[in-house]
Amino acid sequence: AAAAGDDSGDRALQQMMGGTLQGEAPVSKLDQAVPKPAHLEGRQRDELSDAELRELAEWEKACKVLREEQDAYRKTLEAEAKKLRGENVEDARRFDEGLTEVAEARLRADYRVGYLELYKVHLALAIAQEEAGQEEAGVL
Repeated sequence: AAAAGDDSGDRALQQMMGGTLQGEAPVSKLDQAVPKPAHLEGRQRDELSDAELRELAEWEKACKVLREEQDAYRKTLEAEAKKLRGENVEDARRFDEGLTEVAEARLRADYRVGYLELYKVHLALAIAQEEAGQEEAGVL
């Protein structure tokens, strides 16, 4: 039995998932950035010490590596999007071909039904004419 003051589930939810069951939205690799150290913001290179220059160089290198990774990731995404667009075009083409086949089969069936209905009318007319001829022959 849980005590009325026991809020361990709420605390765990708050700590692990930011207070919601949906969690935080993942940051896209394209949206990531390497933050510049705050103590280097707004300062000129000639104002920096050797250690700060090394730190700035490391930050610039990290930014360059991240940009290269982002470019590679962007190219991968563009290639995947191109592939998916091609697949969509192919799927649409196959669907259109299938739809054309179904439409043609429907037309053939409709033509056949129309032909048979016309044949039925001709038979009914022939029967009616024959019956009319027999009645004339019986009357004479």
